[in-house]
Amino acid sequence: MPFKYKLSRRLAISRTTMLAVSIMAVACEAVEIAEPTSQEEDVIAVFIQPDSITLQPNQTQRFRVYLNKTADGDTVQVAVVYVATGGSIAQDGLYTAGQTPGIYRVIAATADGVLADTASVTVVPVPVASVAVSPATATIAEGMTIQLLVEPRDSVENPLTGRAVSWSSSNPEVAMVSVSGLVTALTAGITTISAASEGASGTAAITVTAARPGAVSDLSVVSVSQSSVTLQFTEVDDGTGQPARYDVRFEPAPISWGSAPEVSQGTCATPVEGTSIGATRLCTVEGLSAGTTYEFQLV
Repeated sequence: MPFKYKLSRRLAISRTTMLAVSIMAVACEAVEIAEPTSQEEDVIAVFIQPDSITLQPNQTQRFRVYLNKTADGDTVQVAVVYVATGGSIAQDGLYTAGQTPGIYRVIAATADGVLADTASVTVVPVPVASVAVSPATATIAEGMTIQLLVEPRDSVENPLTGRAVSWSSSNPEVAMVSVSGLVTALTAGITTISAASEGASGTAAITVTAARPGAVSDLSVVSVSQSSVTLQFTEVDDGTGQPARYDVRFEPAPISWGSAPEVSQGTCATPVEGTSIGATRLCTVEGLSAGTTYEFQLV
């Protein structure tokens, strides 16, 4: 108890004693001197430390609770019951943050529930330390596409989910990239595709080559009538991985591609749409003159 409080009690006792002596002198009877009642009783409160913290998922923090005696300033540690609105807390005060970011409370109360205090806990996501893009390099032809995959990671290379990722191309005239990481090759050249998340980024090097359509090498005549022929060939790709379209031309032998007319009658009429790469294709050229030798070309 503070010195001044003890001194005031001594003064109060002294005054009471002096009054009692005066009465005894007049009335000649004994007076019992009562212990004065303090007007300043101790006021106690429970408080928790720390009162506000920020943690990442699975991180821990030990809380401690103290009893404050405001009358004399004494502070002592006390036993309490802990409750947390998110994450978990042991009864020794060790708090473990949960997986879901948010703001939570840790409540410490005396066993009788009369006194309590609350601390605020903010759980924030684990920050992105690096971004992995795969494949890291790729070569594709004009008109083709490739899907890139992205994986944000923490400082120890653990994958992180639910993070926003933005994509960009260093040379969008060569290849463009969608918000989902789909790269479309536009013209021959080189570009770098970047994926960024929370300040970290990763890249993929993309080389675009000129499209080279497949060439039909097995065009043949399989049947002839008075005014038509049936052609056969194996379908090829158009250089982008899709079935090619075909231009069929003819004229009396010898044929010259530049002057030969396109087929306009029959199922070989230009353009002939491809169906399946590698499939055997049959089509007819109609409107031919009997007794004439024709040559045919297909591109």
